[in-house]
Amino acid sequence: MKTYNTYYTTLHDFEQFLDVRDIEDGENLLIQIFTAKNDEKSIAALLDEIVSLLPSASVIGATTDGEICNGTVSTEKTVVSLSVFEKTKLKTALVENCVDSEDTGRKLAKELIDQNTKLLITFSEGITCNGEEYLKGISSVSSEVIVAGGMAGDNAKFKTTYVFTQNGITSNGAVGAALSNHVLQVHTDYNFNWLSIGKNMTVTKAKRNRVYTIDGIPAYDIYKRYLGKETADELPVLGVEYPMIVKRNGIKVARAVLRRHRDRSLSFAGNLNRGDIVTFGYGDVESILNNSILSEHNLQNKSIESIFIYSCMARRRFMPDFIQQEIEPLNEITGCSGFFTYGEFFSTKKRKELLNQSMTILTLSESKNVNIKKTLLSNREIKLNTYQKSIKTLSHILNVTTNELHKRNKKLEKFSKEILAREESLNLAQKIGHFGSWEVDLKTGNSILSKESYRMYKIDFNETHATIKTFLNRVVEEDKPLALKTLEELKDGTIKSIELRIRRADDMIIHVLLNGKMIFSDKGAPIKIVGTTLDITELVDTKKKLEEQTKLLNFQAYYDSLTKLPNRALFNDRLEQTIANSKRNDQIFALLFIDLDNFKEINDTLGHHIGDKVLQIVSKRLSTCVRIDDSLSRLGGDEFTVIIHNLKNPEAVAEVAQKLLDMIKSKITVDNNELYLSASIGISIFPKDASNSSDLIKFSDSAMYKAKEKGKNNYQFYSADMTQIAFEKILMQTSLHVAVNKKEFVVYYQPQVDTRNEFITGVEALVRWDHPTMGIIPPDKFIPLAEEIGFIVSLDKYVIRQAMSDFADWNKKGLSPGILSLNLSTKLLNSEHFIDDLKYIIKETGFNVKQLELEITESQMMQDPLSSIQKLQTLSDMGITIAIDDFGTGYSSLAYLKRLPVDKLKIDKSFVDDLPNDEEDCAISKAIIALAKSLNLKIVAEGVERKEQKEFLLENGCDLIQGYYYSKPLPKKDVEVLFKAPFFYKAYSL
Repeated sequence: MKTYNTYYTTLHDFEQFLDVRDIEDGENLLIQIFTAKNDEKSIAALLDEIVSLLPSASVIGATTDGEICNGTVSTEKTVVSLSVFEKTKLKTALVENCVDSEDTGRKLAKELIDQNTKLLITFSEGITCNGEEYLKGISSVSSEVIVAGGMAGDNAKFKTTYVFTQNGITSNGAVGAALSNHVLQVHTDYNFNWLSIGKNMTVTKAKRNRVYTIDGIPAYDIYKRYLGKETADELPVLGVEYPMIVKRNGIKVARAVLRRHRDRSLSFAGNLNRGDIVTFGYGDVESILNNSILSEHNLQNKSIESIFIYSCMARRRFMPDFIQQEIEPLNEITGCSGFFTYGEFFSTKKRKELLNQSMTILTLSESKNVNIKKTLLSNREIKLNTYQKSIKTLSHILNVTTNELHKRNKKLEKFSKEILAREESLNLAQKIGHFGSWEVDLKTGNSILSKESYRMYKIDFNETHATIKTFLNRVVEEDKPLALKTLEELKDGTIKSIELRIRRADDMIIHVLLNGKMIFSDKGAPIKIVGTTLDITELVDTKKKLEEQTKLLNFQAYYDSLTKLPNRALFNDRLEQTIANSKRNDQIFALLFIDLDNFKEINDTLGHHIGDKVLQIVSKRLSTCVRIDDSLSRLGGDEFTVIIHNLKNPEAVAEVAQKLLDMIKSKITVDNNELYLSASIGISIFPKDASNSSDLIKFSDSAMYKAKEKGKNNYQFYSADMTQIAFEKILMQTSLHVAVNKKEFVVYYQPQVDTRNEFITGVEALVRWDHPTMGIIPPDKFIPLAEEIGFIVSLDKYVIRQAMSDFADWNKKGLSPGILSLNLSTKLLNSEHFIDDLKYIIKETGFNVKQLELEITESQMMQDPLSSIQKLQTLSDMGITIAIDDFGTGYSSLAYLKRLPVDKLKIDKSFVDDLPNDEEDCAISKAIIALAKSLNLKIVAEGVERKEQKEFLLENGCDLIQGYYYSKPLPKKDVEVLFKAPFFYKAYSL
């Protein structure tokens, strides 16, 4: 390979440059452009000229804060670097309009990198891009590919930067060139040499590259405090020479300021995380220049044909007199080019880093031959001017002084901690033990109290003169006689213990245990009393709490916390006792199992807090219906039980059951909500039905479900056949869960026909269960059970997916099945992710959404009309037709009907059955048809089985008909025959 570098002035000069060097256009030519032209129009003109001569070349470029051409540093110019490869494949890309820097890197990498890519040269815009996140995005696609390049500049204006390829220009994105060649020799290196200055600081609040506070102070104020207000106010134009230094992967890297925000936060070129230890940094010119010699040494055994430099703009501005010297050793190897960036990308195969204040080096070769033959320098003489020497000296003084102060502070902190530890050791022991020591002089009455004693009584040590009266005055009146008696008893010389209540200075009463002993002189006269005081308030309170908790735990173990009724545990215990007593005394008793009807709707619509209040009211009402000797319990949820003892005959329990039903039916008012409840009651009799608790409970539960099946709001006695029914229900419930995986559910289709031309306009999808042992099970047998156990959502999704798949298959075969009408359950419509799931199934099956019609029953819609309007509008906006099923049975409001995005009404079968003979059904049907036409809605009659029904509907304006008159519901293969036949069922083509 070979690289040629030149300043671009005119198209003519550039064309001559190409001719003299025999540079030809081709896909093996990579052009890097580094330009100070920081406006889109000028860049576009520049690209047009270069691409006009080299249309097949791969081009990437960036605006700069300075350019490098054959080792020469310049500003306000345009450098063009042309690399001609022999074996390397090139590919460029541009990604723009990306707010997330990580996402930008990920998208660019996905577009460019494949398994053969060795190197990615990339430039990102330099103002808003988070370079660290950008590299993270690239690494998420490939951690092996080496990355080089940097962030574009705009001559320190920090307003707008540009990056570009031969295909476009962007100020909000990134560009890249992928080099693919498994033998391409790639080497990267970098020079940093920015030293830490000043004290360590901690980042206390940050989000990615935006830092809000350092040491709890706004980031802007940190720069203002240490660099001065003038520099802080001009960030990021000023202050680039003093970045934040932080450790990343074991090495020190700089983070330069890119933006200043109104909330006094600062955005940096890369991330700074909460807890990062940072310092200000400054450049050591001598170290920087000598390190370029080390970089040259590192290249000694490398194969090099081209060198590219991506260096930080801070280096050029910090040492303008020496920047040329830094690059010269590299240019002596081969002519190098590059630009000064707002952030440098450095990587090896192990890691990728965003650097600031660094010079990164990229060398390339398609040959393995080493070509460095010149004598390498060991060091160079560097002449600093007076100002630079002063800065270096001042920085050295500041660092040494900071380190010395840090060491002294550490010693002072250690010494202070030792003194504090000794001073607090005794007080801590007393505090931990909640005891204080005291001494009373019996001659003067004065007292000496320990620090913990003062703390215990909440007495101010500096304002209180402690005496024996100080203590006695704080003893509560009821305990004072005991205190005085014990003082008198101390005269016998033995240790006395006493428990008293003391009123503290803050009026809080505490419990204390005092131990005291009277001390006598050599002559036997009492001189003082010494002792200890132990605060036992917690112990006394704990004892009381344990007693209360014991009562509470006993209550919680056996009583329901909401209704205060016996719970399941106590119910089971009482049932066993009742069975034992009844056996012993040859008595009869009844077990009533009570379940409130449709109670879940109260919780779902009004909230659980309303439901809880309703349960409390119901519990009180039920309590008034049972005798003191009987037992009412709440098992949980909306389930209650009643044990009626010592029945004279089993029929007597019916009176109690009806009384309970009547009591529950009475109006309940909760928070201005008027509610009407009902219940279903199941009854089992001991010993007629069973003689053990488990069977009695099971049988009363079965009878309760029988009451629900008979329309709810009634009671049922257990009978033997209920066990078989319950067993079959359990089997069906178990089978439901595996039926989907075994694909036992089959979708049938019933045609909807336009009677004017007898064309099929669509079909309604209906589910059947092809049970392996029970055969075809109609939906009225398993749909209610599916709704009861919460399986209906999974079943609905299965039907939707299967029906859409069938339709997509028919469309592929060239058939015209028309509109697919699907029934939508309330639970599916109200499920959290219904819309997203529906979109996914449509996409997955390849179904045409314009063929979809969703049916919701009138009664379902009116459960929550406002929510229905919102969700159905979303479906309508997707292009889905909405139909109201069973119209006329749900008492819908015309006001809501007008607001709903409804396209079609379906006349319920109950109004069609007796047409045209029943006058009321005729009137209702005509009214529904007239209403539909006035609202510009389509109308469908379902359940049409006879010719006279069809003719009546057609005469009165209902053209669309569904029912056995034309066809019963058919499986897929049979309805497909209808689509192919030339008779009435030729499907209408959308």
